[in-house]
Amino acid sequence: MEMLFKQLAFSGLKAVAWCFMGNHFHLLLEVPDKERALEGWTEEDLIGRLELLRDDLATRMQLSDAKMYRENGHTEGVVKIAEGVRARLFDLSAFMKEFKMRMTGWFNQKHGRKGTLWEGSFKCVLVEEKKGCHP
Repeated sequence: MEMLFKQLAFSGLKAVAWCFMGNHFHLLLEVPDKERALEGWTEEDLIGRLELLRDDLATRMQLSDAKMYRENGHTEGVVKIAEGVRARLFDLSAFMKEFKMRMTGWFNQKHGRKGTLWEGSFKCVLVEEKKGCHP
């Protein structure tokens, strides 16, 4: 659960409902319009978002690189990191890829195993709110 909510906080998606079962999970997620959600975000805002995943080694390395690039005036490096973060935010496929990867790593480490944990890609069904309907 902690991993799910940390990944959600980073991605900008919102969990409406979730259910973890023995060999799979179900998520009902709200996915905001990416362009609208990212309006006004600066490169520093994007890189700052990485702080939410600071416990991950690769993320700490990105944050360290961004700091080094800033200190050395290497704006292209900062822009490249920010663009990578922008691509991951408010994106269902990026969220699922990262979440499944993190869950697999955690599970494999905990159980002393290697290899994939999930069979196939995730399945996605669009659920739209019908305007004007009330229970």
